[in-house]
Amino acid sequence: ALCGEVDVNRELIYLLDLPAQSYTPELMVDMRKRMPFDLLPGGENCLLRYVSTNGRPQMGPNLYISPPGTYTWFHEDGHGTVDSGHLCLQGRNEVVMLRGLCNSNKEVAIDVLRGCRSFDIHRLPHDSSRRGQRIPLWPTAEQIRRLRRMGASPSVFVLEAGDYVHINRGRLHAFRKMTPAEDSQVCVSVAWD
Repeated sequence: ALCGEVDVNRELIYLLDLPAQSYTPELMVDMRKRMPFDLLPGGENCLLRYVSTNGRPQMGPNLYISPPGTYTWFHEDGHGTVDSGHLCLQGRNEVVMLRGLCNSNKEVAIDVLRGCRSFDIHRLPHDSSRRGQRIPLWPTAEQIRRLRRMGASPSVFVLEAGDYVHINRGRLHAFRKMTPAEDSQVCVSVAWD
């Protein structure tokens, strides 16, 4: 069997990092046709267009399908080396994004956000598989206030279906899937580095 029994009342399944070109080629054709700007990896406005397709790292777009309540914790895409994009296709995504910070201020911000939990900033933002290191909880209003006082300037906003956000390299950010406005029970997004 591929997997064991899953208690759907206690466990959330978060399908993430599914290469859209492999799993949903029709979506890729539609996105290339309909996006007002070519922001996709290797596209007209991406420096990867000068690298052969065989030599490029896998930068997405990747498909994310998840129920409301799942989230990715604070991270920098490409360990802070690349810009990224996030397009909400269905449902809603709450986003918390900090302004660009130097490394020492990033560590202070992460300390504020993780509270007493031990969690490394360079782990995958959705990886809770290491023993004793569970992903910290979604930030509280008090944590957001503390970040504002320290000058991290957190932006807190919601992406609705059809909304896109560009994330400059090195900016710590997190996404939480919210209850969709429509009748659907899942949230669908496409993201790329």
